[in-house]
Amino acid sequence: MGAVRLSDKLLRELEQICKHRDFAPGEKMTIKGEEHKSMFFILSGWVDIRFLNERSEAQSLRVGERSALGEMGFLSGENAVATAVAVGAVSALELEPNTIRKLEARNPAAAAEFSEYLAQTIDKRLRP
Repeated sequence: MGAVRLSDKLLRELEQICKHRDFAPGEKMTIKGEEHKSMFFILSGWVDIRFLNERSEAQSLRVGERSALGEMGFLSGENAVATAVAVGAVSALELEPNTIRKLEARNPAAAAEFSEYLAQTIDKRLRP
């Protein structure tokens, strides 16, 4: 599965309005079932996303640099559907629920691009 890429220009916009977070190897970024309304955009490092598939079998997906994490909960407000664990040191931007509003106020075109990025990311992840 190829990742949907965020443009450099949009990344710079997000860096201006988002909190920067660092995670140590083995640190959990999200925990399945827990409230987590933010999402992360990975700047560097790798993250294992651990979840149960439709047959309740344990699976994992590894995502890295320039990948989104937690986008479903970010949009829906639902609890985390997977546990995400930093494989090594991870640097990420944390996008909080008001991020899109902030982005719309700063740069409406960037907000539209970000919304399209989220839609493409979700579409790609939901395809078998």
